[in-house]
Amino acid sequence: PGAGSNAIVARVFSALGQPIETGIASLSHLAPTADRIAEAGAARLKDLGVASRRADAITRVARIVADGQLRLEPGSDALATRDALMEIDGVTDPLATTIVMRALRWPDAFPASDVSLQRAAGVANMRSLLDRAEDWRPWRAYAALHLWINGEDRPCAS
Repeated sequence: PGAGSNAIVARVFSALGQPIETGIASLSHLAPTADRIAEAGAARLKDLGVASRRADAITRVARIVADGQLRLEPGSDALATRDALMEIDGVTDPLATTIVMRALRWPDAFPASDVSLQRAAGVANMRSLLDRAEDWRPWRAYAALHLWINGEDRPCAS
């Protein structure tokens, strides 16, 4: 989430994703596959600006997916997949929830423990964010994306 993260994602996509022609300059690469990320490894992700712990965790997930031990596809059981991701060393609640949100297209995934999401919503803690987000069900994933994109500089409420 946020401008800094968007720049890192753009670098990773550009370096590891498959180029495509769309006629839109900023839409030039597909997301890298699990095989490609596993092959590149954590060191390459770190070189591209991904934080060390996150690069290690993403690489572990990519290897497990590439080996067929975990399926990240729409229609999979979202809660079971999230639980499986949380068992992988270095995968945090926000990361597991974000993966499930995007890969499984789960519209109610909501990484309420993500501090940047709390800040964007103007709340001080996870409980306050969950309370506020209850009315957004079953579309909380879209609310999270909106908050990450549009609420980055909002101060946290006391």
